Amino acid sequence: MSLERALPPVTPKGPFLSSRKDRRDYAFTVRGGRRLTLSLYNTATPDKSNFANSHISNLREHTKEPGSTTALYVAAKTVIQTEADSLGAGIRYSLDTSSPAIKAWALSTGAEIFHWDTIPSEPLPDVLRLQTTIYPGTV
Repeated sequence: MSLERALPPVTPKGPFLSSRKDRRDYAFTVRGGRRLTLSLYNTATPDKSNFANSHISNLREHTKEPGSTTALYVAAKTVIQTEADSLGAGIRYSLDTSSPAIKAWALSTGAEIFHWDTIPSEPLPDVLRLQTTIYPGTV
């Protein structure tokens, strides 16, 4: 699957300040009622341990738009990259999922976007955790 094909447009919102001053939240929506929330944590420690995670969901009963998962995660990666560039430090991103569809996506198209550090062998665990570090100046 090529990421060169046209993706549905994504509507970004955020950052939203949370109750934690070290966290910024973003929300992305796409036609078809899918939403991805992204949380970025800046721990402001000397080793600059920054991390991010996300959650994807269906907002309502709609037909899934082709490419919507990819469009949402491309938008999230763009925000993480912008934050890493701004901080001048890497951000550790984790994707955790038990969804068979998201597992399959993460191991194919998701791997093209995020370049996971390691990919587990079969059989996959019930909850798949994939991680990568997005460094300043990388694409």
